[in-house]
Amino acid sequence: MARYTTVGKVNIFTNQNKTSDKHPTFTGKGEIEGIGEVQVSAWDDNKTKSGTPYISLSFSKKEDELADILPA
Repeated sequence: MARYTTVGKVNIFTNQNKTSDKHPTFTGKGEIEGIGEVQVSAWDDNKTKSGTPYISLSFSKKEDELADILPA
């Protein structure tokens, strides 16, 4: 079995500003090693074709900070 090392942490909270089904159910911020601060969005109303529920996550970075981490 592969071993994993923690390289970041995020906290997410219920999205109090959700006004549409397309808006994330949860939002938050966190730090990822080598990336820095990220914005996190999560949706918990997803299901596979067979009906199994799952949570979808999206990580975003401020555009003005991307040049610091992306190769030229």
